[in-house]
Amino acid sequence: LDYGLSDVTKFPLGSDGIEFDVQYIRNEEVDQKSDSHSSQVTSHVRDVSKRKEGFWPWERATVKTTTDTASKTNASMTSQSETHQIEGTIVISATVDHKNAEIISPLVLNPLKAVEAWNRIHPKDELKVD
Repeated sequence: LDYGLSDVTKFPLGSDGIEFDVQYIRNEEVDQKSDSHSSQVTSHVRDVSKRKEGFWPWERATVKTTTDTASKTNASMTSQSETHQIEGTIVISATVDHKNAEIISPLVLNPLKAVEAWNRIHPKDELKVD
């Protein structure tokens, strides 16, 4: 980061807030297979995560997180239903909004320092600068 060319600006997002979502999903053993229950839970987790994707660019980064969360939920549910008799699942999600955020804009990177940082983190995949 080039601190001389980048500014940190306070950005009001609205008000502080918290949103909870709780959903109980019952496993109807007579009518459902174990994969049906895990797909219902996964679908709910994906829907809740998508509702959290916002308008602002920093909120759009959660699209990948939504997919990862749904995949991990499905794997966990499948694993648990193979080894346990599941009666139901409670899914609890929470989102917190902060009143103010600090945004670095414009974000100006020092290319030499960026390459140096990369090389320290990835010594086997070093970038050469001539």
